Amino acid sequence: MSHPSADPAVNVVAARMAGHRAADPSCARVLEIGCASGHHLLPLAARWPRATFVGVDRELPAIEAGRELADEAELPNVRFVHSSIEGMRPAPGDEYDVIIAHGLFSWVDDAAKAALMRVLATCLAPGGVAVVSFNVAAGWRERLPVVAKVRAIMEAGAKDVVEALAVLRDVCETDAERMIVDDMLAKGAAVLAHDDFAPVNTPWSLPDVVAFAARHGLRWLGEGVPADNLPNPRHLAADPRLQDPGGGFLARQHAFDEAGGRTFRSAIFCQADAVIEEKVSSAVVVDFHLSAGGFPPDDAEAAALAREIARHSPADAPAAELIGRFGAPCAAIIARGIVHGWIAARTHPAQVMREAPPWPRLDALRLACARRGLPLVDARHRPCVFPAGQHPLLALLDGSRTRQQILTEAAEKHPRFDIVRWLDHLANRGLLCAAHGGR
Repeated sequence: MSHPSADPAVNVVAARMAGHRAADPSCARVLEIGCASGHHLLPLAARWPRATFVGVDRELPAIEAGRELADEAELPNVRFVHSSIEGMRPAPGDEYDVIIAHGLFSWVDDAAKAALMRVLATCLAPGGVAVVSFNVAAGWRERLPVVAKVRAIMEAGAKDVVEALAVLRDVCETDAERMIVDDMLAKGAAVLAHDDFAPVNTPWSLPDVVAFAARHGLRWLGEGVPADNLPNPRHLAADPRLQDPGGGFLARQHAFDEAGGRTFRSAIFCQADAVIEEKVSSAVVVDFHLSAGGFPPDDAEAAALAREIARHSPADAPAAELIGRFGAPCAAIIARGIVHGWIAARTHPAQVMREAPPWPRLDALRLACARRGLPLVDARHRPCVFPAGQHPLLALLDGSRTRQQILTEAAEKHPRFDIVRWLDHLANRGLLCAAHGGR
């Protein structure tokens, strides 16, 4: 899967909002450690042809699958390297503007954790940003006993994790335990094997991860998605102490985790000696591209801004355009909206359309994924999983057919399927690009 919380277009926004002058990701040098077969990395390479990408993974079959997909999609700006974290030997000058380590830190042993931090410290460029995800101890105190019970049920004869979870659900002692079981069942067997029931799963507290990174010369900036620095509003309402837990930024974040039982974080880091602005001007938002992220506060200025952003949907609204229309004070409202989550911001606009073009076409990477029955990644880096019956329809979108030809061909095989709405939905998600004259 792709991981929206590790999209450099979003992570660089978060870094700049934190005062770090992070590099432009569209022409960056990007490294992903633990890239698997590249389903996170390859869409970034397709999006930004001027950037260069390196994916590293210890599983050779995954690396070979990534190489094959990159070749079929004709992506010359990405290469895959077969190596463990401990085996990585960066050469002098091997510096990266973005380093991604998603789904790795909590799922490797302590030696690999230390090796990961050494690589980040060695390879991160002065203006670089690293995103590291991990399971949070606060939320896993209740989950780990459930994992232990499920393992015991499997040892007693359950054929797999899903069957063991179903058995446990029937005898759950509390509603809280049942909610955890339901959450695990919703993930599905494939995800559970790499997360809750991975061979290694060591949740850490945020202060411990920050201290561990600091010992390797890295500085924590916050979450990779700006709004994820705030507590869940439901927990905030239930516990008024969270409105002012005291302490600095790190202490507040830890308090949020403990009170809300947070299970996962996707944190960003920079070099410890990187220049960080103490007070960030709201003008930092001027180059961002905005979309709706939630409900705005109940005031006239925010409501007017939210309506203007919605008017651009499904496309992003350029912040510079909004500031030009509403005046300079609008920048401060945008900055608050990003921090509080009712505005989603990116360094570069998502390439979407309001409706399917006359010659609908998937780009080479998405077409290759469709032919393999894999999820497609949309313009905002979200994975789109299609039912198996729709993969033949996706394979028609190679640019050789007009929209009407696709409608006619699809109607013969799927007479009850609303193909018009489906094509427009693909366009809204940024999955389509225009082809001209059958090319």
